[in-house]
Parts: sequence; C-alpha cells; structure tokens
Amino acid sequence: MRHWNTEYAVGMVAVRRARRGLVFALTVLAVMTFALGFANADVIARVFLPFVTKGQVVPEVGTLAGHVRIGPLCPVEPCPQPTPDVYSSRRLLLARQDGLRTEVPLRSDGSFQAAVAVGTHTVNLSDCSFLGCPRALPKTVTIEPGKVTTLEIDIDTGIR
Repeated sequence: MRHWNTEYAVGMVAVRRARRGLVFALTVLAVMTFALGFANADVIARVFLPFVTKGQVVPEVGTLAGHVRIGPLCPVEPCPQPTPDVYSSRRLLLARQDGLRTEVPLRSDGSFQAAVAVGTHTVNLSDCSFLGCPRALPKTVTIEPGKVTTLEIDIDTGIR
C-alpha cells in the first residue's frame, strides 16, 4: 500500500488547478484577440494578462468611439448605387508617446469603437490620400480610464 504525503498531494492539486486556470485564461485571451481583431491584441493582452499573473498592476483602459466621414465621393450627389465603400479597408492608427501603437478598424459606415489604453494618443488614418487628409489629420485624443472618448473626423475629398 502506498502512503501519500498529504502536503505533497495538496500541493500537486493546487499546481494542476493553477495550470488549468492559466490554460483557460490564455485560451480566453486567444479567443478575445481573434473575436475583437488582432488590431487590438496588444491592448487585450495588457488588460487581460495582469489578471492571470500575480503581482502586476492592471493597466487602465477607456473607450474610443466615433465616426470618420469621407466625402463627397461623387462629383454629383447622391452617388449612384451601390455607394463605394471607402471605410472598411481603412484603420485608425493611434500612437502614444511611450511607443504603444493601436489600430482601430472602421466599420463600413465609417464608425468605430475600441478599448484603448489610457493616455494621450496621436490619431491618423491608414491610406489617407484624399485632398483633405493633411488638414483633418493628425488629431490628438486623451483617453480617460473607464470613460468613452468621442472622436469625429471629417475629410474633404476635394471632388466637386
């Protein structure tokens, strides 16, 4: 008959539970990254991993939401149907002074919403070659913890 050291057995159970918890947490992190888009992977990791790893401070995040308007799109308004999609291929490019970079995808109507690390960010738009881009961008936004910061960007294409 085998005698178990009670402390060893309890310790091994704790180790197994900790491993399962870590595996679960990393699985949730991977699913969140895939579901919310790889553009937010850095923010997701900075927000989520401290809950898993003891002794780290949870960084604060806020929400950046708003709309990008690019127009006019045709020399004669309204444009023929279907309206060209000038938004979904573009992303907002956010850069903080400490080097943190975040990309926020635009929806097909130009709207956006994303969890963003707290701080002051410079905002640009990817592939912005319209006449009004230099006048409209870059913008500066300050994200506050737990709050929604609204950003509206209007870009004149120069089409008349």
